[in-house]
Amino acid sequence: MLDETMIKEQGKRINWNTTVFMVLFHVGAVAALFMFNWRALVVAILLWWLAGSLGIGIGFHRILTHRAVMQFLRLAKVIKLVSVAQRAGA
Repeated sequence: MLDETMIKEQGKRINWNTTVFMVLFHVGAVAALFMFNWRALVVAILLWWLAGSLGIGIGFHRILTHRAVMQFLRLAKVIKLVSVAQRAGA
């Protein structure tokens, strides 16, 4: 049970982890504008699809939630790694 002064003090503090990440992310986005090529775009779309469909659909939903898909142990570890790469629910 925090009183109002503690809540106001927490609101004034800067979260440096988030601030540094956001600044670096945007600097990288601006730098990417000058390094664009089509092959990198295709690879990025492929990895985005891989992490989204396999990572979320199979990884989190089927393997980790329902334990419905039984496959080889190495394949399960790869799909779990792809799930974590998506950073959903984190």
